[in-house]
Amino acid sequence: MTIQDIMTPVPLTLHPDDNITMAIERMKDNHIHHLPIIDHDNNVVGIVSQSDLYRKALSLTKETSGVSFTSKVLFNTPVSEIMTASPTTISSEAQVAKVAEILVASDFHAVPVIFQDRVVGIVTAKDVLESRSE
Repeated sequence: MTIQDIMTPVPLTLHPDDNITMAIERMKDNHIHHLPIIDHDNNVVGIVSQSDLYRKALSLTKETSGVSFTSKVLFNTPVSEIMTASPTTISSEAQVAKVAEILVASDFHAVPVIFQDRVVGIVTAKDVLESRSE
């Protein structure tokens, strides 16, 4: 079984200059936890997770006083400031076992899927676990 068989194709993405508000809304509205960050040529330049958003909100809360100020700063911060830059990616043609190895050895739960250097999907730990039950 290949990554293409289990990935979410055409994932929702953001650009580095998009703000954190967009990331929060996109994740919330679509019930997802990870967003690949792409440049204008559809190359993966980063990834943002729900955990990244929580960490940023927590650090701002500790560093600032007042919810209003924290919200303004948080919502005006570009995702490039909190994304994991140059994330690990995997080819859509790779075997599922390969992404399972990557996820087990790493501290993340999703990997952008590429084909010919362009993002074509995203695969999560949940996708890998569900593929094992088929």
